[in-house]
Amino acid sequence: MRKLLEIDPEGYTANRVTAMFGRSLQYSYATLKVAQKLRPELFEQWRASKTKPLPLLEMASIASHPVDLQVAAYAKAVVTTEEERHARKALKPWFVAAIRRAEAQGRYLGILQREGVLQIRPDVDWVSKIRFLVRFKKSLGGTDIPVAAQERIAQTMADAFLQASHEERTEEEEEREEDWNED
Repeated sequence: MRKLLEIDPEGYTANRVTAMFGRSLQYSYATLKVAQKLRPELFEQWRASKTKPLPLLEMASIASHPVDLQVAAYAKAVVTTEEERHARKALKPWFVAAIRRAEAQGRYLGILQREGVLQIRPDVDWVSKIRFLVRFKKSLGGTDIPVAAQERIAQTMADAFLQASHEERTEEEEEREEDWNED
């Protein structure tokens, strides 16, 4: 994709990439973001590794960071991913799913905050508020979720919210807004 963008920097949109390669629109947006915004040395390091330390969507998230912060974000993500890989072997599937949902929901709330649709007071203790929301019974066995798990889920959601609320708008968001304005 980087080579194609060098030839024609304006000629490739997510819709065109989707049509060309038969991939999902989300995959195409992520690919374009990594190709256009990720520091070249990080791109080469990631590309050259035989087993990818991070998935494409994680790399797209790193590409959203300011250029001078991408190296630190990449290093942190690789270490975190390595630790999580080992930890996931011992985790229950419901917890892994809860973490993923918390990250997605926090990210969505952060985008709403950034766009001015939602306003969160800056003095709110996010972790305790979200922790309150995640108090639920496990579907199997009906036992309470341990406090440490509640804390991790809440912290994941809070972190995703804060990151998304301070990120720049993605091309996908801009194109979606253009589509809405045309309708």
